[in-house]
This record gives sequence, C-alpha cells and structure tokens, in this order.
Amino acid sequence: MAISEQDDGGVLTAVRRARTARMVRRVLALPFWSLLALCVVAWPMANVSSHDRAWNAARILGTVVLVPVALARTVPTSRFLRLRARDSAARRSIGCVVAFGLFLGTFLLTVAAVVLAPALTPTVAVTASVTECHYGPGRGNTRECTGSWTADGTAVGGRTLPVTGVPGGTVRIMVRRDDAYAAFTPLTGGRQALGAGLGVLGVGVLGAVLYGLVMHTRRVRRHINEVITHQGLSDR
Repeated sequence: MAISEQDDGGVLTAVRRARTARMVRRVLALPFWSLLALCVVAWPMANVSSHDRAWNAARILGTVVLVPVALARTVPTSRFLRLRARDSAARRSIGCVVAFGLFLGTFLLTVAAVVLAPALTPTVAVTASVTECHYGPGRGNTRECTGSWTADGTAVGGRTLPVTGVPGGTVRIMVRRDDAYAAFTPLTGGRQALGAGLGVLGVGVLGAVLYGLVMHTRRVRRHINEVITHQGLSDR
C-alpha cells in the first residue's frame, strides 16, 4: 500500500528532499572534487613552478568557483539532513571543520613550498650586492634590503633581497634558472627540516580532513538512498 501525504507527509517531504539532494550532488560531484584538488595543488605550485602565472590564475579562479559550487552542493543536503535529527550535529560541524582543515593543510603546504623553493625548482647560486637596508613599513622590526645581481647574463637591480646584509656588502642568494628576477633564501639544514616538517604536517592535516569528508559524503549518500529506497518499497 502506498503511503499517502495525509498519512505521512513528513516521509514524502523527506523523499523529495532526498531526491533533490542526490541529483544536485551527482551533478556537482565532478566539479566539486576537481576544483578541490586544483585548489590544494595550485596554491603551493604557484610558488615553485616555472609556470607560476598560470598556477596563480588557477588557484584564484579555482578558489572563487569552488565556493559557490560547494554551497550549491551543501544547501539541498542540509535541507534533507534537517529532517534527520541524528545527523543535525554532524551537519552543523562538518562544514566548518572541513573548510578550516583544508585551509590549514593547504596553507602549510604553501609555506613548505616557499621554504623549500630552491630545492623544488632549478636554481643557481648568485652573489648579490647589497645597496641599502631599511625597516619595512607596517612590518614592525622586519629589516629589508635591496640590491642587485647578475644571473645567466641578466642584470637585475633595485630588487628586494630574500636575505639581509650590510649596505655595500654582498650576500649569497639562490636565483631561479628560468627567471633571473626570482630570488630565494639559500637552503640550510634548519630550513630543510622546517620545510619538510611543514610539508609532512600539511599532508597529515589534509589527509585527515579529506578522509573525514569522504566518510561524511558516504554517510550522507547512504542516508539519502535509504530514504528513497524506503519510499520505493512502501509504494509497492
């Protein structure tokens, strides 16, 4: 016997919301996961790849597009989960936890890429001349130096140095082989350890968050299918 709306309007409402949520999630599954992967990869890659402009555009565009896609995917799911009291706590918390975890993990990987840039991209050691040093505006006691160097026949002047020195003196820096204007701080044992530690921590955070997101996605999909299947059996 079929369940009429007068007998159980709540069941029919749950089924309608479940079907809407399933349709939206299926349509947006590929864009959501693709944009998520693009954002995670593009942010650190923009700091070490020779195609940094392309990666920079990809990370900005990917992040801007991911937000509305994620919201469009979440809204019908949240409307469905509101009818299932046992999932209300998870519905409220998973979004904030995942968003913060993805931001933190990606941020750690990006910082690790910046620290380890000389090891992740082809560079050459160059001696730079220090022109002047001053304290950067709005940056407290952070001291900045400008100088000049020559890399692969290209003379670069009036650029901010990645390290500090004494005006009139020289410092050693690392310059990217395919871009004489991209300078990095030389790697030391301490910086290598710091970069590696940040990278491992970032991978760990991202792994934990993505695992939680996948488990949440599977749980939501199971609940949606249970409601739709239950109604289908009741209609027979």
